[in-house]
Amino acid sequence: MIKKILRPILITLIQLIVLVIIHNALYRLYPMNHTSVAFGITNLLPIPALDGGRILFIIPELIFRKRVPAKYENFIHFVGFVLLIGFMIYVTFQDIFNPITIP
Repeated sequence: MIKKILRPILITLIQLIVLVIIHNALYRLYPMNHTSVAFGITNLLPIPALDGGRILFIIPELIFRKRVPAKYENFIHFVGFVLLIGFMIYVTFQDIFNPITIP
């Protein structure tokens, strides 16, 4: 008699434990999802040396049916890459020397 009563309680308890485990796993994956979307959007910005910069060279090619010469494209990507790395170094130094202080 007791086994018949405990069986639904045990099944419900196991379902609850599985639900908590799944919820906890999904809760931990949300920041990874947001980070991945943020990287994807940032990569599509029209900055040379990123994929969005490549899109800027494909658009005129589609319109005029003529490719931008490789030397100009390489130079623009090089300048964009140098500016991007310079900006990253600047932000890193600002983060080190002027950290955010919480009052």
